[in-house]
Amino acid sequence: MLNLEEDENRIKNLSLCLAAIASVEVPLGYWNNFIQIFSDATAATNSDLIRFAAIQTLGYLSEFMENKPLSFDQLGLILTSTIQSVDPAQLKISRIAVSTLLRVITQTKVCFENDAQRDYIMAGIFKAISV
Repeated sequence: MLNLEEDENRIKNLSLCLAAIASVEVPLGYWNNFIQIFSDATAATNSDLIRFAAIQTLGYLSEFMENKPLSFDQLGLILTSTIQSVDPAQLKISRIAVSTLLRVITQTKVCFENDAQRDYIMAGIFKAISV
């Protein structure tokens, strides 16, 4: 079970550090698999702490990249992993997923131009609202 009482500050600091470095490295073409690795980690079934840290790191990265837009594929990975992390049975993870969704949503205008993606994003937002 996720015990944020003990680990929240440590996870937050680590997530901030990784996201800050990635916000410099990713646009330069380094750490090309960073977003993929962290998106995959959001589905880790063996550790809520890993899932929480991955979702939070992607949220901070999205925030730091606000003036350096993410690619369509990168946005898709973050949005998909974030939306799939919203689960009424896991409120703490759902809350950080919603927070991440709020950070990345400002960059998703291009995604709303595609009806299927817009529908997927909106369904995820409605799912998050219901949690």
